Amino acid sequence: MAQAPLSDPDCLIEIVLVGKVGCGKSASGNTILRREEFKSSCSFSTVTKTCERKTEVVCGRKIALVDTPGLDCAEVSSNELFLSLKNKTYKVVNIFLLVIQLGRFTKEQNAAVQKMEDIFGEEVRKFTMILFTHGDMLKRTSIEDYIQKAGEPLGQVIQRYGQRYHVFNNESGPPNQVTELFEKINRMRTVVHNRSYYFVSSGATKSELLLYISMKTGLSFSIVEKELDRGILILTDGFTYLSVMEDIMEYDVKRVEEMKILEEERKRLEEERQEFMGMEIMFKMTRIYWPLWSRRVEEQERLEEERERLEEERKRLEMEIFEELWSWRYVVRNRSEEEIKRLEQRERCEEERERRKEESERREKESERREEERKDL
Repeated sequence: MAQAPLSDPDCLIEIVLVGKVGCGKSASGNTILRREEFKSSCSFSTVTKTCERKTEVVCGRKIALVDTPGLDCAEVSSNELFLSLKNKTYKVVNIFLLVIQLGRFTKEQNAAVQKMEDIFGEEVRKFTMILFTHGDMLKRTSIEDYIQKAGEPLGQVIQRYGQRYHVFNNESGPPNQVTELFEKINRMRTVVHNRSYYFVSSGATKSELLLYISMKTGLSFSIVEKELDRGILILTDGFTYLSVMEDIMEYDVKRVEEMKILEEERKRLEEERQEFMGMEIMFKMTRIYWPLWSRRVEEQERLEEERERLEEERKRLEMEIFEELWSWRYVVRNRSEEEIKRLEQRERCEEERERRKEESERREKESERREEERKDL
């Protein structure tokens, strides 16, 4: 579901800080808020044990900043972190800031990145920017040179997150570092069309699921709800979403896009026609205006016919696909029954052959016994 653009001053931006223990999440949050709101420590023991949410106006924008426990914090499970963050952010996040401390990129840091994806899914990559802390460690080295020298593991992380990163010096950084961060966030949100990350779990309501499907597919809420009612999308007991068949869904999405274009064109033509008809000089239309209006009416009728044709084509394809599926189902079932009968027949033949063999052996033994008795006599 589309969100208000970040340039809108009334748009509340939900930002979540994630990372391993001691990477500088809380300090970065204080830098963004320009005041000491989150408890920060230089040690590698966890200070933040629950999700903390603070609101502020930063760079002319309303933000809600959430500090989280370390991803490697033993005192907070992945499920507890997920549920706590879900409640704190009202089930939607605009931006994740994955905080990584500059220095040697360790296996523990890499594991923390992987754990984030395990908790929130790979979809979270689209809404995440990497925030490097301890920028003073770079000295005269550029961040690009640091990433190149850090090795393949960090390079792969940067690639997975779309080359989106920023550097913070929480001790004595430049005054414009927060402004530059929000400029990058704004560009990043433009790329993903102002969509957001939605929390959906087994306890989700139908409305929450529709929001999630809308975010995943890029379709509007009303279209997703309509497709759900038509049976193209199905809710399972676990409140995940399925398509009846992938090619039906792909075709349907294409049809929806075509319908959007046709509907927009129809609305535009209808608005122009209404405006044209409402003009006081309507009765003074000359031969110049009349052909133009006629062409527009014809175009509108053509578009309506095209829409009906596409709808009929969609229904026809749906019927063909379902009929083919059912026919294959019966073919497979009949083949299975025939195979079972053939195997049963083979087993009966084998049993009969064994029975005859045993009967033959019994007769031979009986014959030999009689022959021996005859000789004895």
